[in-house]
Amino acid sequence: MRSFWQAWLLAVLFLIVHAGSDAQSQFIGSPAPSSTISALNVDTTYLSPPLQFDFYATSCPEAPAIVSTMVMNATSYDFTVAPQLLRMFFHDCIVQGCDASLLLNSTLLYTNSPLYAEKDFQKNDRFDKFSFVDSIKQELESVCPGVVSCADILAMAAVSAIAATQGPEYQIELGRRDGLSSYQDNAQTHLPGFYLNVSGLLDSFNNAGLDIVDLVALSGAHTIGQGHCDSIQDRLQSPPIYPIYPSYFLNQMRTICQTPDGTFDNNVVAIDMDVNSTFIFDNGYYKGLIAGVGLFTSDQFLYTDPRTMPLVELFAQNQELFFQQFGVSLRKMGKINVLTGTQGQIRQNCWVRNSNTADVDFLPRI
Repeated sequence: MRSFWQAWLLAVLFLIVHAGSDAQSQFIGSPAPSSTISALNVDTTYLSPPLQFDFYATSCPEAPAIVSTMVMNATSYDFTVAPQLLRMFFHDCIVQGCDASLLLNSTLLYTNSPLYAEKDFQKNDRFDKFSFVDSIKQELESVCPGVVSCADILAMAAVSAIAATQGPEYQIELGRRDGLSSYQDNAQTHLPGFYLNVSGLLDSFNNAGLDIVDLVALSGAHTIGQGHCDSIQDRLQSPPIYPIYPSYFLNQMRTICQTPDGTFDNNVVAIDMDVNSTFIFDNGYYKGLIAGVGLFTSDQFLYTDPRTMPLVELFAQNQELFFQQFGVSLRKMGKINVLTGTQGQIRQNCWVRNSNTADVDFLPRI
């Protein structure tokens, strides 16, 4: 049975890589033909938002180049910029849609009554590149005031981050507008946990309109960046919780994350998520899963579950296939519950709603 599914998945993913004959259809991340989408059983309603690749061609043609240059320059001296930008886009979109709600600061709705935003949820407060996103916004405001949304900045920064780490140069549609609300509880509910099995991960992705192929492909973002020791504490127990690290890797992780007496060390914060090539966007993440060294429990479960194992093996064997599907899934994710037209607003500062917003009680937190 497993060989049948491997053959079927290879066939349909092969269509993605080879769909179309002209140069434009071969561009990485370009729209897959409808026949391919049907074969993958993808919900094509994600194609409906009125986003465009050239949305700023007239209003701010410099925008993509400005974002790309700033991300490339920042990544050249601080590797953590790229993986954080890529994950910030996911963390924004998966919660209540790609509306830059992740970037809003917590507020005081009423006196002495804190209303915490997504930014303050534990999995988000580890991001320390919010100020870098603000710097991109400031640069764009100096060139094209009031034109480029913070939501689109996250999208452009994500694809720029991939290119900055030797990955493909993806295109992504633009035209999103910024949301007006942000709630920590939403992040807690919708962001997938480090300990989830495939069923739990699928619940999270399905709720956002993403499927099993998207799950495995987008998990490949873990090919760059670092995790935290407290995210793998369940796997360092004695005996460790299934799925178990290979003994050499378990000992290595315990050396990094525990003190000599075996106490968990909360001060250690960073471990490579892709032991093969943590500074390069490639398919090394999947090779690591096959070797049993996926960092998070949720990572390694992708290779222990028969529903996702064939896709892991395919992406490990064929990097171009992974690149193609990642581009399709990233574009699909980038259209989750987007605001367009007159919805939302174009924030002047990404961390706070514009001062003329109707709900005056929603003020910046001091």
